[in-house]
Amino acid sequence: MDEIKCASALSVHVLYCLGIVDPGKSYLQEHTKALTAWFTELKKLRIPLPQPRPLIVAENTKNTFKVKYNLNRQHLYRSTNNKPSNPNKPGTASKTKELQHIKQAVVDPMLQKCPNLTHSGFRFPESWTARYTKNSDIALVVTINYEFLFKTIAHVEFIHRQSFRFILYCGPNMTAFNSFVQQHGGLDHVTFIDGGWSGSNGWHTIYRCLTLAMKMRLPVKGYLQVGEDVLINSKSLSTQSRDKVMILSHYNKRNISVVEDPGHWYHWNQPWGRQALLNLITQLKESASFTPSSPGVRTLFGEDVYGLSSGPLKSPVPGRTLRDVKRAASRFLENYSANTGGLEIMVHRATDFFFVPESWREDYVILAEIFQYIGVIIEFGFPMLHLGMTRKENVNYVHGASLWREERDMPWKFYHDDLSFLHPFKSIKNLESKEGLQFFCDNFLKSYEEWVHS
Repeated sequence: MDEIKCASALSVHVLYCLGIVDPGKSYLQEHTKALTAWFTELKKLRIPLPQPRPLIVAENTKNTFKVKYNLNRQHLYRSTNNKPSNPNKPGTASKTKELQHIKQAVVDPMLQKCPNLTHSGFRFPESWTARYTKNSDIALVVTINYEFLFKTIAHVEFIHRQSFRFILYCGPNMTAFNSFVQQHGGLDHVTFIDGGWSGSNGWHTIYRCLTLAMKMRLPVKGYLQVGEDVLINSKSLSTQSRDKVMILSHYNKRNISVVEDPGHWYHWNQPWGRQALLNLITQLKESASFTPSSPGVRTLFGEDVYGLSSGPLKSPVPGRTLRDVKRAASRFLENYSANTGGLEIMVHRATDFFFVPESWREDYVILAEIFQYIGVIIEFGFPMLHLGMTRKENVNYVHGASLWREERDMPWKFYHDDLSFLHPFKSIKNLESKEGLQFFCDNFLKSYEEWVHS
């Protein structure tokens, strides 16, 4: 499992990030070696290397990110009519050994809890025919707030690997994740993104995970971000349009001119609350009003970056030109004002389920980078982003069970098949209770099993 540091530096170790190869396809090892040798020779001869796609930051190394990049292996575990693989076929032995490790780490623990699952697709990872999964056109981005929750990955894999081809986990501390995988085994096939946060407030800008996933340019129709404690109703999701933003219905409104919040909401008067929103609107207005006067000041990724007459002007979004930022900021201000009735209205809510179509990927990346730079908390992040990217008629307001207070002690009482998701379902805690285990095995998984393998 190779660790790739995605950056704009023209390095032989970032072929995927450069866009030279397609992450949606498999490549032989000798192909990668040939490209590496070619890059090396070009560098020796001082020949300019190919320009990368405008994926990630150009100059500032703090905006790079690390990835355990195994997307190509996520769809290799296939079988034909569940027949044994040809033992003489190259690579069969190592593949069989890895499948055994996955079975021991992911499948067997869940079957001990839910022995009544009978379909072979649940019992044998080689039957996870990910090329033909029901939601293979969606990249599932699963956020993990804290290191101790790495242990929930096996639970997520067991459920969603049978419905999603691409699953990307995003959390803190790549080093800690590597140690976890080495200690537990059976998870070498997963893709993990280092979200770049630490501490108790790391989750504040967790919408960055969606940004990092989008920068991989996967062959999908959209990106869905959920937490590790979200149970997705994949059957319901499979029927939803891939052309509309999806977010939970209903949100709260606050007027940015009100200094003292009458509801005493803790986050409002914190630096990441009202003050961050004031800074955000100022930044967006400045970006939207930018007028180029001296083209061709410098170039990022082969595109002109315009500057003012006084000299070069740095784009507020690394890897994106000022023209791109201006377009995205202008659209945001226009859409947001039309959707809310004015830029003084701030919307917020806890958002545990958020889908962005591929067609809005560029705008999301630019806007989310600005939100993150300003330090806007996620409670404002997703609700405001969805109202700034497009008009309400292009939004699918889904129905989900997002629980609070005492409801969280019994989440199984609030789930039904018409919902898009249930949050939270804490696998570490809820599967230890009789009611939680019965719901998960006999209700949720049994229905899911029938649908997935229908």
